[in-house]
Amino acid sequence: MKSRYELFVDNSADSKKAINLCQKSLEGELEIVDVSNINEPPGLCPRPRLLAPEGRFKHLDGIKKYISHYGKQGDKTPIAQKSDMWSLLPVH
Repeated sequence: MKSRYELFVDNSADSKKAINLCQKSLEGELEIVDVSNINEPPGLCPRPRLLAPEGRFKHLDGIKKYISHYGKQGDKTPIAQKSDMWSLLPVH
């Protein structure tokens, strides 16, 4: 069974980079959700944000960190410590 990913983006440069990285590096089903027209308080839905089986990864740096571990070229070692880049949130 392939992993499922949801990438929440807006029309920012970081979101465009995240789309490119995820399409190239993640195996499995990728759903890109454009939330640029949703009015919500900043920080509630940081963009770009990746929901992956291993957790929730915020901003471009968090997505890059995730891909370096779990992407096609990643080393697949578990990310062992929490940071402000990500938090565990199982995706069903």
